[in-house]
Amino acid sequence: MLFDDIRMLKDNKKVITTDTLQAELLTEAGKKHGIYSSTIFTPRLKEVAKELKNLEGVTIRKANKTITCMFRPTQKFMNKISDIFSDDTKFQRLTRNTEEDLTPKENKTITAINARRVSVHFAKLQVTFYGLGYDYGNVKAHKLGNPLRPVISQIPTPTYHLAKRLNELLTQYTPSNYSLQSSADFLEIIKTTQPDGIIASLDVESLFTSVPVDNTIEMKLDRVHKNIRTR
Repeated sequence: MLFDDIRMLKDNKKVITTDTLQAELLTEAGKKHGIYSSTIFTPRLKEVAKELKNLEGVTIRKANKTITCMFRPTQKFMNKISDIFSDDTKFQRLTRNTEEDLTPKENKTITAINARRVSVHFAKLQVTFYGLGYDYGNVKAHKLGNPLRPVISQIPTPTYHLAKRLNELLTQYTPSNYSLQSSADFLEIIKTTQPDGIIASLDVESLFTSVPVDNTIEMKLDRVHKNIRTR
């Protein structure tokens, strides 16, 4: 609601905003800023939310690309998740938990990198509990059959913090000439430039699990070795 109000002010040329405003507002909305009482989320709505959450046989998930929620029979929801993981071209079934193997292997690699005394430093893993990643699916309410958009969280895994550190280092080498932060940026370009021609949208099914990993790593390393940074 706040974003809509600000956008209206922007359209009337009363305020100037940044491209990341919507993302920043969403981030702040998820934080706790002291004690407050919402005039929208009334006590009665809170009671109803708890009742819905405790319903057996029903799964409530956030719809993809929207703030609405979807109600689905749990069994049907689990069947869709199973269908996604049954694709052995993208997923491999393991017979045991490999987390115990990853921690010492990762620390050994980090020690070897840090010993080179380069400017890049990696923090070693602490001796603590790590777990498996987990999957949850957001319902694509705008598509026929309401398929799921699988989201795999790696936060509990031993490789999570290393991945974050690598992301920080490699992002500066990621080409950004033809990339946009959001669809709002795209709409703003269309409104302001009014380009000629035909605009087409290409949809890739299962984008992230279809990306050729080895080729992507080779291209990224090539840019790093040539020191081709994003301007």
